[in-house]
Amino acid sequence: MAQQDIIAHLDHIMDFQLSDLRKASICATANFLASIGAMNTIEFLGGVKNGKLGSKSDVRSRFIAGVNLLGGEYVRFGADSMWGLRNSLTHQYVPTLEGVSHITIANDWAGHRAILENGSTVTLNVAQLIKDLERAWEGLRNQLLNDAEMLHRVSGALARMPKLL
Repeated sequence: MAQQDIIAHLDHIMDFQLSDLRKASICATANFLASIGAMNTIEFLGGVKNGKLGSKSDVRSRFIAGVNLLGGEYVRFGADSMWGLRNSLTHQYVPTLEGVSHITIANDWAGHRAILENGSTVTLNVAQLIKDLERAWEGLRNQLLNDAEMLHRVSGALARMPKLL
């Protein structure tokens, strides 16, 4: 697959994911659903970054690579906390974290942070998380344009996956 075809295919996938997240969160205010999708988008981006996209194993390593790609407050919040939040949302449709008594899934607030910790309360701002995913994709996309080895790994992974139409 040529470089422009790989990038175009990934752009297509990310357009689907980010558009769905925006619709769920911003238009429909389906914040829990959007947060589940966002957690899975973190994992997808991590799989592109670490070359394990499409692997049936390595779920945690893909997700952690995505958290590291997001950087900043996501890394400060902690990979284990993000992983726990991802798992509880994905498998139970209820956000839980050890040591946290209150979790709020919100859609924007003043301060424009994605994760706000206040003692035993955590607020996840889905709207900001989606913006951060967009930023992370643009950065990763630029890396792919300049890193032939990473592009080759992604090309191999995409070849093993069904093409999204």
